[in-house]
Amino acid sequence: MPVFKAYLKVIRRNIPAMLIYVGVFMFLIILLTMLYPAPPTDDFSAARPQIAVINSDADGSVAAGLTRYLNETCKIVELPDTADALQDALFFREIEYAVHIPAGFSVSLLQGNGTAKVEKSSVPDSTTAVYIDRFIEKYLATASRYALVKPKLDFNQIDSYVRADLAKESQVELVEGAPLDYSKIAYYFNFLSYTLMALIFLGVSTIMLTFTKQDLYRRTITSPLTLMQLNGQLIFGHVLFTLIVWLLPSLASLALGDIAREGPQIALMSLNALVFAVTALSLSYLISLFVRNANVQQAIVNVLSLGSSFLGGVFVPQMLMGEAVTAIARFTPTYWYVRGNNSLDRLAADFSNIPAAYVQGILIQIGFMAALFAVSLVVSKQRRTST
Repeated sequence: MPVFKAYLKVIRRNIPAMLIYVGVFMFLIILLTMLYPAPPTDDFSAARPQIAVINSDADGSVAAGLTRYLNETCKIVELPDTADALQDALFFREIEYAVHIPAGFSVSLLQGNGTAKVEKSSVPDSTTAVYIDRFIEKYLATASRYALVKPKLDFNQIDSYVRADLAKESQVELVEGAPLDYSKIAYYFNFLSYTLMALIFLGVSTIMLTFTKQDLYRRTITSPLTLMQLNGQLIFGHVLFTLIVWLLPSLASLALGDIAREGPQIALMSLNALVFAVTALSLSYLISLFVRNANVQQAIVNVLSLGSSFLGGVFVPQMLMGEAVTAIARFTPTYWYVRGNNSLDRLAADFSNIPAAYVQGILIQIGFMAALFAVSLVVSKQRRTST
């Protein structure tokens, strides 16, 4: 395999330059990934604000029930029943809210005469006050409705009904939109597309610049090698080089992710990166057929890698891109690569329910790959004929 041996010699000669790219790219990716903030958790736990309850309706059943309910949702601080003590506690932020239940409150509420009101005070401009107001209003409004509809019920029964009603929760599901924050591993693989595109084009174009020099090309085609053998060995070298470029950062991702928790995401994103790498190879091979010197090569590698990354959603999240930009980005494989990674970000800890967007992205990238390779064959044949 003389062509493949020459391929390896060219690669070895350019290893220092490529290692600089690999080192810089890997350093930036790992640094940015480690500094990238983790997405906020979806878990929510209600806070227990500190409040004071002054119960002047000591024998009232409603007052006792309200106090028990507030004790479950808030932290009640015992304070002397004086105005100065309450004001001092609010001023020094020992409590954020104070509620005073007046005498006769329970009777007024159960009779439904509309005079049952509690006295409230809070820290100025406190959002906690709104939070606690809702607790009190929900409890009292529900209790008064039960007392109105079923006046013969004992308040202990009413209290149990009220608690059962307030304990019910609604399930909320977001049907539109998506979170702007992605996991560290998703950010890593999204940024990896920039690295893959730049390195693969740099390597492939360097090889093609060498083998398409007119004198060398003419000596090659007049040798005993057939064109099929020549192209086959070049393609084999390109594929091997692409696999190495893909494998190194894929192995590095294992050190950044949690294998036990993010194993499926890492595996599927690595597969997505492999498909993207081969697609980048097809695009690089096609463009390399038109490259004539190293200056043009450097310009193209920057425009190709940076341009596709900006359009594809690597540097700017796809959900923040306008419709016009998105419409253009759909014609780049980077867009579908990033879209597939984003769809995997919330995947469960197994391979069930793989998102349709991921499969669609893989198939579209394969379509790009096949189309670019077919065009490359046509262009290569025309160039051989003209030569």
